[in-house]
Amino acid sequence: VRGPRWREVHGPEDILAFAGGGPVVVKPANRQASVGVQLLDSVDAATAAAAWERTSSAAEYEQVPDRHLAWRFLAEERLRGPEYSVEALVRQGEIIFHNVTAKTVIPGPYPVELGHLLPAPLDRDTRAAFEEAMRLLVAATGYRTGILHAEWILTASGPALVECAGRCPGDYLIDLNDLAYGTRIRLALIDLLAGRPVTLPRTAQRTSAIRFLAADPGTVTAVEGADAARALPGVRTVEIDVEPGQEVRPWASSWDRAGHVIATGPDADSARRSVLDADAAIHITTE
Repeated sequence: VRGPRWREVHGPEDILAFAGGGPVVVKPANRQASVGVQLLDSVDAATAAAAWERTSSAAEYEQVPDRHLAWRFLAEERLRGPEYSVEALVRQGEIIFHNVTAKTVIPGPYPVELGHLLPAPLDRDTRAAFEEAMRLLVAATGYRTGILHAEWILTASGPALVECAGRCPGDYLIDLNDLAYGTRIRLALIDLLAGRPVTLPRTAQRTSAIRFLAADPGTVTAVEGADAARALPGVRTVEIDVEPGQEVRPWASSWDRAGHVIATGPDADSARRSVLDADAAIHITTE
């Protein structure tokens, strides 16, 4: 299974030694929601120190654990290419459901996900490359039965693994899969783990997409356009997570997003257009 070079780091000196002045990713090894993940174009002593401080002290704003957890940190080779995820159900080491999702990530040092679209509109060779990469991942990990979520960067040499977990993914990806394929993935997973027969589609019925809402940092003074967004063709969900008086932070993790819209369409272009139209209809004013 291809992946980036990496090493565990314990301070800025380790980051600098690994990066050698070049581009690098600094990230927690065991956190969530992109908390503390940073992309650095180059590294010197000052940027390594600042990156270590930001990553090691990054705060959780949701789902904060009520027990002490020991965080670990990585420096990782920075790969170039579009990002994808794969959601798969596995039975006795065999993949019985497989979807590839195209990810949109904001530019800049914090790679927070702005949206997802599935199934990703891929050519046959690229789709086959992801299928083979997932088969290799299942074999390499000895994964037997359950759900497997893996995130990849599609480099010039093919898919490279940057994260995987034997759990349901976040960012409403299960809901997006259900909308696109007509499935009930959570119930299918329960049946799978219980040893009951599971039948799942090989192809999608439609395309689904999600777009996360952004607002300028500051205090929210008005939220408008939610009803107009809900009335647009193809829109399935509009959820706004901020209200007047609430503080909006600059995006540094998934917890900083202001809500989301979900839409479906007969193909990738129509689903993308619907979700972008819904996003444009919503106005979150801050001061």
